Amino acid sequence: MKKYIIAAAAALAIGMALSACAKEGEAIVPIIIEGGAEQQTASTPEVTPEAAPDAAAQTVEGTGYTATLTEDTDGDGGLIYRLKASAGGNEEELMEYTAGAGDGISAEVYEIDDLFGFPAFCFELSYPMGSERTYYIYANGGILKAGEGFGFESAADGDYRDDLDGDGIEELICNCTYMADGVERVYVFRFRDGRVEEGELDKYEDIVSEEELDGAGQISQRYDPDLRAIVFTYYAEDGDKTLELKDYERFTFSAYEV
Repeated sequence: MKKYIIAAAAALAIGMALSACAKEGEAIVPIIIEGGAEQQTASTPEVTPEAAPDAAAQTVEGTGYTATLTEDTDGDGGLIYRLKASAGGNEEELMEYTAGAGDGISAEVYEIDDLFGFPAFCFELSYPMGSERTYYIYANGGILKAGEGFGFESAADGDYRDDLDGDGIEELICNCTYMADGVERVYVFRFRDGRVEEGELDKYEDIVSEEELDGAGQISQRYDPDLRAIVFTYYAEDGDKTLELKDYERFTFSAYEV
């Protein structure tokens, strides 16, 4: 994945899901833990959790780990978010993000019931026009970054878990939108041989060659939970071409670079 730049996404904002069921993929469902009180929101996956008002810290007590998100001021009216996690007696800082005054950016951390069969949680930055989601799992005795989504979507309506390769383990499927130009892409994350892998849909030469493409926006990729398929669309002058992909044969997977 070409890494998006958080600062650029913030500037744009200022200016401008779970096991697979028989019929459809299921959105990421948060389990909110605030001050030790747990609230399960599985019946309403469209609703994302909100941080408690005036809370200086959010804490997730998961199986084998503790994740804490703190909020401090930067002295100029902005906020500094720091995400830390401890597991196996070790603590590490996973992320730090500074939101400028008036950016309208908020952050939250929440548990999801599992990812790739491991305990998991999500750190979500919310902008006025979109969000960035970063997923972590407790595996191999520590905390591993396990995937990311970004764009106009939120975790509740953009990220899903489904087992499209039929190996019995669900993948994390993220619908992402590059907010600068609206290009839609799907990124798939899975756990194989003790590591997280990232997959990109890049095998479509039989549909359209690179020479025929006039900009990345001519191609759209979206996971549809009702179809349980990744819908690939090529917009062409002689008519759009659409494929429903129910497996990962057109994806290339490699080690997830964090």
